[in-house]
Amino acid sequence: MLVVLVCGWMRYSKARSGRVTRILLNLCASLIILLIVLYIAETFADSRLGCRVANVFRYYLVLVSLFWNGVEAHNMYRMLIKVFDPGQQSHFVLKAAVVAWGLSCSFSFVKSENIDFLGFILLFKLATQFIV
Repeated sequence: MLVVLVCGWMRYSKARSGRVTRILLNLCASLIILLIVLYIAETFADSRLGCRVANVFRYYLVLVSLFWNGVEAHNMYRMLIKVFDPGQQSHFVLKAAVVAWGLSCSFSFVKSENIDFLGFILLFKLATQFIV
C-alpha cells in the first residue's frame, strides 16, 4: 500500500511541491525500506555477524521512522499552533532530513558497539533536548 501511495505522489508534480508531502514521502520511504529489511533479515539470521548487521539496520530504520514522525509532529505544531509566527524556516525539510537520517545513523552505530541499553536511552534523551 505504501508503494502505491509513493507512486501516486511521484506521478503528480503538483502533489510533490509541499513541505508536508516531502516529509510524508520520506516517512513512507523509511517505512518501505524497513519492511524490506524485516522481510529479508530472516535470511541473514544463520550467522552471528549477519544477525548483528540485520539488527543494526532494523534499529536504524525504526529510529528514522520515529524521527520522521517527530518531524511531522513538529511541522503540524508550527502550522496549527504558531499560525501568527512571521518567521519561516528556510530549508526545513533538508534540515529535518539531516537530523532524521543522520542522527539515527549515529545512534545505530552507538548501539552496535555493545553499549548497554540504559546508556543508549540516556544518549537519546540528551540528543533530543538539543533538537527541540
